[in-house]
Amino acid sequence: MTMTRETLGMVKSSQKLPATPSEPWGRPAGDGQSSHRLWIWVLVISVATIFAHGQGLACGYIWDDDAYVEQNKTLRTWHGLWLIWSSPESTPQYYPLVHTTFWIEYHLWGLWPAGYHATNIFLHAISSVLIGRLLVRLQVPGAWLIALLFAVHPLHVESVAWITERKNVLSGVFYFLAATPLLECLGVLRTEGKLNRGQVSTESSQALFWKKWILALVLFLAALLSKTVTCTLPAAALLVAWGVRGRLTWRDVKITAPFFVLGISMGILTAYLEVTHVGATFEYVPLSFWDRLVLAGRIPWFYAFQIVWPQTLIFIYPKWSIDASQPVQWLYPVATLGVLLGALLLRKQLGLGTFVGIAFFIGTLFPALGFFNVYPMRFSYVADHFAYLASLGIMALAGAGLTLAWQAAERRFQWPSVVPLLGMGLIVTSLAFISRSQTEIYKDVWTLWSATVQTNPKATVAQANLGKLLLQRGELQNALVHIEEAYRQDPILDTNLLNWMTAKIQLQQFSDVRDKFNELNQRLDPHAEFHRLMAMMFLGLNEPSRAEKTFAEGVARFPEDTSLAGDYGAFLIRQGKFVEAESQLLRATAIEPLNGQAWSDLGICLMQLNRPDEALEAFQMATQKSPSIAEGWKNLAQWYLQHSQPGKSLETMRLAHQKLPLELSIVEEYAWQLTHGEMPAEQDAALARLILNQALAASGAGAQLRNGGLPTLLRLVQVFLASGDTIAAGRLVDQYLKLLPENDAERATVMELQRKLRG
Repeated sequence: MTMTRETLGMVKSSQKLPATPSEPWGRPAGDGQSSHRLWIWVLVISVATIFAHGQGLACGYIWDDDAYVEQNKTLRTWHGLWLIWSSPESTPQYYPLVHTTFWIEYHLWGLWPAGYHATNIFLHAISSVLIGRLLVRLQVPGAWLIALLFAVHPLHVESVAWITERKNVLSGVFYFLAATPLLECLGVLRTEGKLNRGQVSTESSQALFWKKWILALVLFLAALLSKTVTCTLPAAALLVAWGVRGRLTWRDVKITAPFFVLGISMGILTAYLEVTHVGATFEYVPLSFWDRLVLAGRIPWFYAFQIVWPQTLIFIYPKWSIDASQPVQWLYPVATLGVLLGALLLRKQLGLGTFVGIAFFIGTLFPALGFFNVYPMRFSYVADHFAYLASLGIMALAGAGLTLAWQAAERRFQWPSVVPLLGMGLIVTSLAFISRSQTEIYKDVWTLWSATVQTNPKATVAQANLGKLLLQRGELQNALVHIEEAYRQDPILDTNLLNWMTAKIQLQQFSDVRDKFNELNQRLDPHAEFHRLMAMMFLGLNEPSRAEKTFAEGVARFPEDTSLAGDYGAFLIRQGKFVEAESQLLRATAIEPLNGQAWSDLGICLMQLNRPDEALEAFQMATQKSPSIAEGWKNLAQWYLQHSQPGKSLETMRLAHQKLPLELSIVEEYAWQLTHGEMPAEQDAALARLILNQALAASGAGAQLRNGGLPTLLRLVQVFLASGDTIAAGRLVDQYLKLLPENDAERATVMELQRKLRG
């Protein structure tokens, strides 16, 4: 919606381009309004979108998806739906329409990630079709080419492949839906081959006008409730109206005034919540007004380059050093203003459409130019998803320019009609392949953070999250390297200090944590996680009474924290206080029914209380609510063995292996039952050897083996021996020996086992 054939100043409104076979990309700006042609383009854009972004269906959950979907309690009940709309602080950001779509999907397919990804792809395709349809009515040359560029461009992969960015793709649909009736009310859309110049068409009544106006306002509100960056729509509509007519009227202002009021109001609310709820305070974005002017001039150049040459896309870009006292940095805002002013002054030579496209691009970017603090600015001033809507301005300029250029070249050089089609097809296909490749980094959190750290080592949040993943995989020393690097880069962020505590405690370096107690207590006391970690530290220092006191104080201060209650319950089990443990674990599962670890610990507690039937239910809940928790599966299998049901135990481990084929503790138990189980008819040594080799060949297997310790090593060796593979058993022992420090007490036992296998 950035330029029309008239506003480009290249084709007079009275002229019509000849209908040649080479115009399927640009011809729809003329008379391509038939439903037949429209549905052809709907099909083309749908196929192109699926080709470019379809690999997202294989992606899982990544950053923030846990808060938006996986652990979002508001998605589970009708009361939660009420909170989504009535309580701005009940969700990560107050975009109730977005969370309502998540609520619906949760009740359709639960936590199946492919469903959420499919919705994102579908919404992006709809936006692309709406863009094509709108540009056709605005008579923009190459309307459907522009729509295709929008559909497949790699800059939009982040918005489509990231479930959390439902905000972009959903708001985009309502933005372009609202644009159509609003522009009709302004009288600038082509209707039945004519442009309505500032008034409603003769066959339209006043009632029809108000229906369209109200429809536009409702759709605009829906866009704002999906993402408030869409507040720029009324300004964009006036820009297009000025571009089409060359002037604005008081009627235009009156029509759009309520849209401005609504957009500004929602923008103020979002800015307030970003600071008070999300945490985008000045402390984390310490820029002066002049710094922000410099930043605002630099950001459009960054995105324009990424749109034209999308070869350096990164999930988190390096954070620029902004200093308004350096004269060279003012070149960016001067150049930005120069381009805008030049396009305006040269509008007769370039056409008004050029200015409209550039102004739309910069104006739609305005909420993300740095004048307002938003949370991602703590890590980088730019992100691909910030430019989702704004990118249309540059793409429209490119698509329209290419279309007019090839039409001029065709008339001059008499090229075959297939030449421009091949050229444009090559551009679209190339962009689609880049998008497919870019989608790969959104496969899972491990791939995302590894790729980000590799391309941008200064990405603090990537260093921190990669460190946390390494902790989960048992690679403690490597994890500490990334966590300490994140803390060095951003010592202000409390999360980095909490991660450091977690790493030190898992490394059993409890004294390091105690030495920083005063600093930690001053900084982190408001965090429930701090109290949980301090309790674990006291436990590691063999001070169980202080650990229990810290747990008790923590659950009293943070009664809604499921991790704190769950770990307190597990601690009480170790202390033999089973009744008190049951109370805490029931609280943890009530707070968060998906807390599989708490369900598993509750089952252990109930076994100790001699309530086996209730324990069975708890173990089953652990596997149902959180199938990624290995301990729940193993405890359920052990329950069946203890109650003389080896068949069910084996079936449980078979299901567990399907869910977690590379989890070594699961493979260990399953392989053991396949070789040493109580059902000889079900034993399968070949299968045991196969799954064990697959698990040991996976990334991170060494850390899992080391965490399992000597008992795990001995069982796996026996599995290999039972399958007749003495060589594999020897290799496993050699691998384990390399993982042990020189002074480790286990070395003598492992070396003796090594000698026996070689003998």
